[in-house]
Amino acid sequence: MRMREMKHSMKNRNRSGWVRLLAAALVLCVTGYALPGLTLNAQAAEIGSVLHFAEHGIKAYVEGWLYAGAGKGEQVKDENGNLTRQSDCAGLLYAYFTDNKMSAPAGGATSQVTYNCAFNGDLDELYGIPRIHGLAVTAPDYRDPETGIYGHIGIYIGNGEAVDNSTYGVNMRRQAISENSSWNAWHLFDNGLRYPTSGWYSMNGAMYHYTDYQYDVDTQVDGYQIGSDGVAYGEDGAPIPVDNSMENEGYASASQVASYLSSLGYSGKDSTYELIYGGGSEDPDPEYNGKITGNEVRLRSEPNTNSSVVTHMSKGTKVKILTEVEGESISNGGQASAKWYQVVTSSGKEGYVSAWFAEYVSNGNGGTTTELKAPSVMVSGSTVLLSTSTVGGNIYFTTDGTQPSEANGMIYTGPELTMGCTYRAVTEKDGKLSEVTTVTVTGNGMLFTDVTDKDWFFSAVDETVRREIFNGSGTNEFGPNGLMTRAMLMTVLARLDGVDTTGEPWYSKGLEWAVSNGVSDGSTPHGQITREQLVTMLYRYAGAQPGSPETLNGFADAGRVSGYALDAMRWATENKIIQGNEGNRVEPKAEATRAEVAVMMQRFLHLAG
Repeated sequence: MRMREMKHSMKNRNRSGWVRLLAAALVLCVTGYALPGLTLNAQAAEIGSVLHFAEHGIKAYVEGWLYAGAGKGEQVKDENGNLTRQSDCAGLLYAYFTDNKMSAPAGGATSQVTYNCAFNGDLDELYGIPRIHGLAVTAPDYRDPETGIYGHIGIYIGNGEAVDNSTYGVNMRRQAISENSSWNAWHLFDNGLRYPTSGWYSMNGAMYHYTDYQYDVDTQVDGYQIGSDGVAYGEDGAPIPVDNSMENEGYASASQVASYLSSLGYSGKDSTYELIYGGGSEDPDPEYNGKITGNEVRLRSEPNTNSSVVTHMSKGTKVKILTEVEGESISNGGQASAKWYQVVTSSGKEGYVSAWFAEYVSNGNGGTTTELKAPSVMVSGSTVLLSTSTVGGNIYFTTDGTQPSEANGMIYTGPELTMGCTYRAVTEKDGKLSEVTTVTVTGNGMLFTDVTDKDWFFSAVDETVRREIFNGSGTNEFGPNGLMTRAMLMTVLARLDGVDTTGEPWYSKGLEWAVSNGVSDGSTPHGQITREQLVTMLYRYAGAQPGSPETLNGFADAGRVSGYALDAMRWATENKIIQGNEGNRVEPKAEATRAEVAVMMQRFLHLAG
């Protein structure tokens, strides 16, 4: 009940807040006033966060970066002889990522979205844009979509505004999204950028309060009034000064934020393709019987990598497959294939592409591959079964992560498969293949479509599921990127202690056990658990002795561990229950994902014997 109410509330807040944000932005732009909290000499947010990314866009606007086609942030002199930098629209983003040693494709707007994006959405009336600083915004490319469906890109800086390096003679712009009708989509990047979770954060000289990954508007928090722009104001009506002691040090990954936005009703997709091609993701002309499955795929003049490049094609580009030919053998995923397709693009460009990077989307008679049903996977006793409803179709499968096909894979002839690995399977009929079914079967026969046996956390998921510590989070899903609450962990530990946790509500017995055994004080059971809270509960459950400070002190952010969690974190790092994330950080205040909790629980179980 609480989750439904929260989702409904957040949707309503987003809709009404979006209208207020646009209205406020328009008034400010018309009257010429500067927005509070967006100043030149602002204190910077933490490097690598989307807040710092948004600051980069504001700073480029204030510094007057010049527009240059294919510019990537190079330093140049302006017309007055002053040093500045130059970029095109995608180069503005590229410059930030390379400045901060993050993943950065060198192509245009489509490359940025294709390589970096974890979650998309439309700037529509229903949901608008999430209240997250540092999202990317894009416009369609109606002129030459074959080179990429996104024609322009900018950085969302909050309060309904975006900055972008526009074109020659215009250069950097900062304006309300509503003033530029070409913007149609937003994108959540997953290239190392980190996202605020809940609490106070500073950006560009102002304080913002985030709740569940979005900054608050039109409310009061800790006695401060939050305006429609998201800025915190004091009693005098001025933005409160930046106070680092207020700031939350916790950040989330893009996948965590994407999972939460999905729970609020965001689709995770934008309609740019449909806008360009006039409706439907499938081209209405049945002669376009194939599509490109890779990113920035080269169309070659001959079926080999030494021939000239005719054009570059984006993922999802529709092509007409003329014939299959044998060409240069190309390796992919440890497998090699000499099969190439001779194709024609919608603009009439003809050439060859390796079959690794293209596939049929229709059967050559106008019917799509949905007529070929992908195999289903079932578990009976200790045996994995594959089946298909396609009459006369064969099933081919692989267990090494490669693409199954008649040429690459084993034909399924009976129930001889075993548990504990990931299967990829297709249905084949008349030389055409269905979509691929990918499913991981755990040691106790649970099926997961969002986990593979190549994932860093697979053995932990397999063991914790087999030991009935974890269950799935949905139909055939484990939800590795989902977050855990304190109530969930209390219940898990109570089960480990042999407690029957059935009851109403579901967490009541676990909470009662945790409080009575000193594992937790039982406060805010529905709050998402942080890494330091997790190890503290494990430490108390184990009745362990404090570890030595030396191991913890070797981590870059050891000083951020709360006082109450120091003994537990020292114990956890000394016993390798926590081994540190990228950058040699224990990230004590980061919220723990289900995958991370499974791994830590596995290490704890092995430690306890």
